[in-house]
Amino acid sequence: MNCPLCGSPSCEIGTKPGRWRTKDYTYRRCEDCSLVFVANPDRDFSEIYNEDYYAGKGADSMVDYCLESKEPGQSIREYEFRGVLQVIRSLTDLNPRTRWLDYGCGNGELVRYVRQEADCEIVGFEEGAIAQRAVQSGIPILSRDELARRRSQFDVVTALDVLEHVPDPRVTLREIFELLGSPGVFFYTTGNAQPFRNRILDWSYSVPEIHVSLYEPETMRRGLLQAGFDVSWPGYVRGYEGIYRSKILKNLFVRKKRLLFDLLPWRLVGRLVDKRMGLSLFPVGVKR
Repeated sequence: MNCPLCGSPSCEIGTKPGRWRTKDYTYRRCEDCSLVFVANPDRDFSEIYNEDYYAGKGADSMVDYCLESKEPGQSIREYEFRGVLQVIRSLTDLNPRTRWLDYGCGNGELVRYVRQEADCEIVGFEEGAIAQRAVQSGIPILSRDELARRRSQFDVVTALDVLEHVPDPRVTLREIFELLGSPGVFFYTTGNAQPFRNRILDWSYSVPEIHVSLYEPETMRRGLLQAGFDVSWPGYVRGYEGIYRSKILKNLFVRKKRLLFDLLPWRLVGRLVDKRMGLSLFPVGVKR
């Protein structure tokens, strides 16, 4: 079975039972780019990414998009959104002419946040069950047909915890490349599989129903170059502490802001956790 990212041969590394479904999933690793992927992924996306999923009642019990939509100012995700905005500002200038797409935007809360905090144009794209709710709340969400008409029109594309859900990453990365104008920047977040290379099946991030593609930084470098991007390595820039803050609290099943957690030294915590998890080691995609 060939790698869905680079097309090279792969080898089986084991099977893992589903967290949500009664099914065994087979994991394979590319012998060239080191992508780890589920060889028999579920493709009934409307059943997986249904209303229950977005309420934390599906394969990922730590998410609660419904709460985020109802009380956006109280959700811990606001720390992540603030961090992402800071990262983007370190990568490119934002002004009223900037066109930003959040690809796989979920409930569109990053779109809402950026529209409030930055003077630029931002829209989202989402095909999950929650997209209609976001549209009804006034968040601009593009349909698949509308997205197809926006080729080469965006200065910034973000994809937060999206690429691990994609069974065909080569197709997705190429689509994102074509959506960007020139110059353009692609920033994403996804779990770093490199620290868990020898125990990938035990990694809590490997949830086979939904996280079907697992990347190392070098894997993403290869994938970005293959899609047409140049790559840059900004490293641990300002904003990562907010991204980590949100992720740490999420893994502790904390969903709302609490004054107690504001007292923690998040800049130090973020750097310490990054040495272990290495999110900042991933390259950024650049379209010249």
